[in-house]
Amino acid sequence: MKKKGLSKDSFDELLKPQIKVASERGFGPLRDRFEDKDKDIKLSWGLGLGLFQSSHGKAFFHSGHSDGWQNYWVAYPDKKIAVVLMSNSDNF
Repeated sequence: MKKKGLSKDSFDELLKPQIKVASERGFGPLRDRFEDKDKDIKLSWGLGLGLFQSSHGKAFFHSGHSDGWQNYWVAYPDKKIAVVLMSNSDNF
């Protein structure tokens, strides 16, 4: 969020919408079921990060999981805040 470590062009490209999310799931049996339910928040993928618009401004996020743990983080650069959630559980 401090825009350090990357050039301005690289940082801008990282947070530029690359792929619009218009399906209920990205993979599996529902991958071709297109909807516009997330069009209001402009849900999309940047370069490795999820992007959306919220009442708090632009946001970007990422998540991960494996057996026994899950995590999720979201950042709101205009507000200069971020939330990081980490869990040692499959039930997160």
